[in-house]
Amino acid sequence: MTNMTFVSLFPRERSEELRSRISLLKCSLATLKQDFWTIFDNFYANDQAPPYVFPASTFQRLGDLLNDLETINTHVDPDFVLDAVSRSNLLDTTAKDILFELVKLQSVLAQRICNLGAMKLLEYHQILQIEYGTVLKAYNAVDALSFELVERILGSRWIVEERYSPISLFDARGYEINVYSYVISVPYYDSFRARFWPALAHETAHILVSLLAEQRGRVQRLMIDKMRRLLEILHYRPEDIEGLYPAFMQMSELTSDVIATYVCPAAFLSAATILGFPMEEEEAQGALIDVFREAYHPPSDARMVLMKEVLDQTGILEADKYMKSYADSVITFFARKNLLLGDSSFEFIQDYNEFAEMYSQEIIALLPQVGLRPFDGNEWNIVLEAFENPNRARANENELSPIQLICLDWIKRIQMTKNNGCLTMRDFCEKRKAEPKIFEQMVDSMYKYYEKEIVQNIRKGDRFDLRIDIDEG
Repeated sequence: MTNMTFVSLFPRERSEELRSRISLLKCSLATLKQDFWTIFDNFYANDQAPPYVFPASTFQRLGDLLNDLETINTHVDPDFVLDAVSRSNLLDTTAKDILFELVKLQSVLAQRICNLGAMKLLEYHQILQIEYGTVLKAYNAVDALSFELVERILGSRWIVEERYSPISLFDARGYEINVYSYVISVPYYDSFRARFWPALAHETAHILVSLLAEQRGRVQRLMIDKMRRLLEILHYRPEDIEGLYPAFMQMSELTSDVIATYVCPAAFLSAATILGFPMEEEEAQGALIDVFREAYHPPSDARMVLMKEVLDQTGILEADKYMKSYADSVITFFARKNLLLGDSSFEFIQDYNEFAEMYSQEIIALLPQVGLRPFDGNEWNIVLEAFENPNRARANENELSPIQLICLDWIKRIQMTKNNGCLTMRDFCEKRKAEPKIFEQMVDSMYKYYEKEIVQNIRKGDRFDLRIDIDEG
């Protein structure tokens, strides 16, 4: 008995450290929540658009998670080694995740309020104030885009049930959305490069894909069925259990790519610019197969083929000849790059591309059944008309949504790229530096959407939730 007590000293001390850590996290969360509320309430009480919507759901979810961790730690059995180890690892990992989310929320708060006192400067310069205003509106512009993406992908009912509030952060993490807090991350260097923000569509789509993969339905059955073929392409035998997880993760990525492009065509364009080019080392025959057998992301080539097929199926390429030319250029570039691969890697990429294209066609047919409405050729024509006749669009007061504005930015970018295609790269880049930018115009329009569709739809109560009209039919 004495020996058992001695052995349990260490797990008890580990458990106490975790209890203390969780307690500090709860204290930090409460303080941060109060800081968020104070700033938000000062603006909202004075009928001013706040720099952010108070993220009640984020604080609730993190608070509930910390309470769960306390419960798990309370019920640990220090004399049962396997139980103590299992709980300790779970608590340690999750506590670190929560700490990282708190740091992100602190960064969000700092970014949103750092320039609120700009008007109090002793010497006021209008041009500087415009810059400050643009920075502040850029944060809300990302909020607006992420909100529309969530609404189009997950639906109004999900927003109400999850008490979702859009909250975004420019940081060093890259494009991602956290499953605990729903904080959207955007690379800081993309603060003024809105044309890459469509990458958020893919991250938002991951939430829906996770839900669909857990539900018994046609999407789940299709994913499982197609995994068998993907395992063959990855050179796994049916009995190779270790291939199931990477194959499932790659299926999830492909499905998210389809959904992202289905609701936001510019997702294809941002992905084409962001994704890397998988290449094998010199004389390393079959190296790509070895890499992707254990990778969680599919080859970029297949993702581009799959997303282009979505553009074709939804009528985007038929609506815009410039878009079609650019999409063809992307696929051609990847195809030429593959000519440098060894035979084995080349065949692997070709097989994967064919698989991705076929899967894209099959999954698209199921998306209307899960409530998704495509951004089709007709909607693209609306944006195209706004680009070609901006004065008429303003006169008709046809305000574009954030997703449409992002597509407008790419329409301009593609046409300018095509018109300057004969220039040397040096001249091409120099012209880009001097060309008129539409970033401020886009951000201002997205901010109007933020004010109208988000701030004006806040429902008062114990929690400041967004009021979303739900079509019961």
